[in-house]
Amino acid sequence: MSRLWKIGALVSAVGIIVGCSQEVDDQDDGTSDADGATGGDLIFAMSSDAVDLSPHGSNDTASTQVRSQIYENLTIMDENMDVQPHLAQSFEQIDEHTWSFELREDIIFHDGEPMTAEAVKLSLERVIDPDVASPRAFLFDMIESIDVESEYEVTITTSYPFAPLPAHLAHNGGSIISPKALEAAENDEFNLDTETAGTGPFTLTHWYQGNEAVLTRNPDYWGDDVSIETVTFKVVPEELTRIGMVANGEAHVADTISPLNTNQVESTENVELVSGPSLGMTYLGFNNQHETFADEDVRRAISMAIDKEVLLEGILQGNGKLATAPISDLIFGYDEGLEGIDYDPEAAEALLQEIGETDLQFTLWVGDADEVTQQMAVIIQDQLSEIGVQVDIESLEWGTLLDGTANGSHEAMIMSWTAVSGDSDNGLYNPFHSDNWGGSGNRTYYENAEVDELLFDARQETDVNTREQMYHDAQAIIVEEAPMVYLAHQDNIYAQAENVEGLIKMPDNLYRLFVTTITDDESY
Repeated sequence: MSRLWKIGALVSAVGIIVGCSQEVDDQDDGTSDADGATGGDLIFAMSSDAVDLSPHGSNDTASTQVRSQIYENLTIMDENMDVQPHLAQSFEQIDEHTWSFELREDIIFHDGEPMTAEAVKLSLERVIDPDVASPRAFLFDMIESIDVESEYEVTITTSYPFAPLPAHLAHNGGSIISPKALEAAENDEFNLDTETAGTGPFTLTHWYQGNEAVLTRNPDYWGDDVSIETVTFKVVPEELTRIGMVANGEAHVADTISPLNTNQVESTENVELVSGPSLGMTYLGFNNQHETFADEDVRRAISMAIDKEVLLEGILQGNGKLATAPISDLIFGYDEGLEGIDYDPEAAEALLQEIGETDLQFTLWVGDADEVTQQMAVIIQDQLSEIGVQVDIESLEWGTLLDGTANGSHEAMIMSWTAVSGDSDNGLYNPFHSDNWGGSGNRTYYENAEVDELLFDARQETDVNTREQMYHDAQAIIVEEAPMVYLAHQDNIYAQAENVEGLIKMPDNLYRLFVTTITDDESY
């Protein structure tokens, strides 16, 4: 059985949670109040283990998946990827540089400490502390100061106007950590990488690295009652094994299902295939500083010669939508009127002949463990051969691929970018501003002075409409100059047992488990 979902409104007595509407099944409001709570132990089969549990640690999805059930933020994204208050009951922009956050009262950390403005100050100061060297500091490096105004009011001042600050604060890197734990960590008496102290709906019971992490329902959670009693994240690298565990009643959820295996899931009894939108974009990137791709016309010709519809339907099995630009309609700054480069292999071949590129050849890098992008590469190789372009595919270990594209030693690659904040500042500034060449996001080494200016000015613009137009203008140039081929906005796909209700996977790939329930759990 398959299920398509979209994020529904999160309505909680104290803030927001997420609901879910299904295209196939009856609508489920996703709530889990005391009257409807059924308890149960939710078992997740995950493709990889967390690297660490510190919100200021590794920026990988597996780690964030576990942390986000334990820690919470001042703000949270709703069903439309709009920012809403969370640990803060309200916030407002005082002037171009200053934001005020009024905190909820009577929230306590898992270690019994109260959640106050001082906790916010210490947490955010730590993530941007150069001595901590958090890989997530770039999300908050515009913060100049955090000032405690009262026990439950904090003011954040930025070094320059930064409109998307509330969206960045919703990122897991902006989690609020117990001051007691932070002080103990400073004295080497508490290890934030393996111990936790948040305000979230679940607490850490144990983490057996490489095997499983077990979380237990927080009895003192400030939000609505949580149904699930425990959550176990089991590390199961093999995808077919994860699917089999759900089919056999050994797990409730199999995370990260490849489009190549969706048919198998759909034909398996007692298992549902769930597919929903993501904030990601898969692309074929050109190294714009490499002599092969320095000419915009070469890049445009290759873009015209790739039939993305074949990739979407043949490889992704329709799980996603065609990409005509870097960001999707889920992200602030999306331009629905922007036209992409149309598929036209005859025009592509003619353009290459016109500019004298009749013997074009390049090497395309892909990850050696990513079967989807490997198959995409083969189809692209075949399509480009029809216009006389020779593509040599090279599969690299993921770390090697990251390092090579970070130092500019590549010609072209297939990768993806996820605008985790739901805002064009993250969706465009990182992958296209020339200050971010390499590992910071701009792995195509694209450079355009007008785009740089638009993206820098947009992140400081306070008028929403003006800011949105700046992103439209920047995207128009970026699409025209084709620093990459925008292939697809892939869906998030996972499999779940039929007795799981209300489970939500947000477009940023993170699950909202505090609205999930399990029924008829005797088989597990």
